[in-house]
Amino acid sequence: MFKQLFIFLFVVTLSFVTVAPRAEAVDISSALKRMDAIITEMQSLRAEFASLVISTGQSTPSPTVQGVVAGGILGDDLAFGSTNNDIKKIQALLATDPAIYPYGVASGFFGPKTQEAIRMFQSRFDLDTVGVIGPSTRALLEVFFATYPDGKYPSGILAKTKPAVATPITAPPVPKPVAQKTKTSSNNNLDEIEVLFNGRIARTDVSFDNGDEKRLLIRMEDDDGDEDEYEDEVIENLAKRYKVSESEIEDVITFVDPDSSSDSDEDDADDALNDADDAIRDAEDEIEDADDDGDDVDWAEDTLDEAKDLLDEAEEAYDDEDYDEAVDLAEEAEELADDAIDRIDEDERSDSDEDDADDALNDADDAIRDAEDEIEDADDDGDDVDWAEDTLDEAKDLLDEAEEAYDDEDYDEAVDLAEEAEELADDAIDRIDEEE
Repeated sequence: MFKQLFIFLFVVTLSFVTVAPRAEAVDISSALKRMDAIITEMQSLRAEFASLVISTGQSTPSPTVQGVVAGGILGDDLAFGSTNNDIKKIQALLATDPAIYPYGVASGFFGPKTQEAIRMFQSRFDLDTVGVIGPSTRALLEVFFATYPDGKYPSGILAKTKPAVATPITAPPVPKPVAQKTKTSSNNNLDEIEVLFNGRIARTDVSFDNGDEKRLLIRMEDDDGDEDEYEDEVIENLAKRYKVSESEIEDVITFVDPDSSSDSDEDDADDALNDADDAIRDAEDEIEDADDDGDDVDWAEDTLDEAKDLLDEAEEAYDDEDYDEAVDLAEEAEELADDAIDRIDEDERSDSDEDDADDALNDADDAIRDAEDEIEDADDDGDDVDWAEDTLDEAKDLLDEAEEAYDDEDYDEAVDLAEEAEELADDAIDRIDEEE
């Protein structure tokens, strides 16, 4: 109950202070100081509420925080598996902090990576880490969206952490507000980090002092980065993830030589994941180019989305050390990405064949019109045009057949028939010229 009350007071107070949009740039330093003051005041109010409950012996129902921010900023479709602009808006906010959402892609699809980012966000703000956008999480998100309606978030907007909840009061007197403690970074729980690169994917094994171990897959942003750039990117990512300095990460990290790895199943999974990721990136480039050319890319985009989902599942299987499953899923993802590329290529080839058929039909029609003019002039001059007219009639019949083949999308047949029609029309003109 106290946790929900704290969230309720936090959201309500922050809403009244920040909902009005500003035209000028937000001073993040001032905003954070103001939030410190608000949180301290909320602690005092919370302590008063606890004292009141104890002194009266009454229980008070926990207030609901749903709908605290007026205006219905977020819609109702915020469930796992959904795809919409609200999810994209949430992803864009979470992506401002790589420690919360290292993937950083605002695709609008609520998949496993977004669910993990929601858990990290909930953990950052002391909410239940369920990975579901419930009333409390929704209300807190809407405060950020109301404060920054244009989506231009200042640096470090999600770096603010709420102070630890004060010890419940057992006596009526109201205690003085507890000053917020500044969280210090320490790597005393990090024991060892080993990183093995496979293409743009860094397999990262993290060991902790308490014996726990965690495996991460960190995907490099730059396709053409060198080894030093990739190592720096991994160190930066881990420092943000574990909230320590980069030098502290450097003290415990080891970059393993790929040639020294002997785990073939794991290496096979690494290779499969990397190949699938490359195929997906290639498909994205092909689809973007085709879309710019005005081609229909809906089918290819749907196929690529399926490939991305399978790659997410493959990475989860890899994290669970189910390498065979990871390979199977990654290969399926790669195959779907290749299918998307093939579909784009087929459409482009089809467009090219259609253009060729168009040109052939136009050329045949022009030749027939020229032959008609020549025959008409020769007939006026009293020349014999019977053979030329018969030849021209055959050309017209062939052109009709070519147009039918075109309508049936048999463009190769349309080209062949149209070229025959054009040749007959030219023969008719040659015969007129010979007679003259």
